[in-house]
Amino acid sequence: MAAELHIVVTRDGLILTRGAAATFRDFQDVYPDFMTSLGPMDRDGVLDTFELEWPDVLVMHHDTIRTFIDAKGTDQRPEVRLLFYGGNL
Repeated sequence: MAAELHIVVTRDGLILTRGAAATFRDFQDVYPDFMTSLGPMDRDGVLDTFELEWPDVLVMHHDTIRTFIDAKGTDQRPEVRLLFYGGNL
C-alpha cells in the first residue's frame, strides 16, 4: 500500500484520513480544531505510530483502525474519527 494515510491530531481526538498529497495547511482548512498531523504513512507506519504514541487508543479502537487502513476499493472511507477516551466521533 502506498503512503497515503495521515493521522490528524485535533483538540477532541485523532482522525485517520487518506490523501497522499495532503498537507498540514489542507488539514487546517478542513478541521477547525486542528493541532498537528503525521504522514503520509503506509499501513505499518500508522500501526507503529499508534503503538508508540497512543497505545491506549490503539487498544480501544483496534478493529476500527485496522478496518479503515485495510479497506480497498468502494469500501474505503475518506476518514475515521477517534476519541482519546473511547467511542467514535
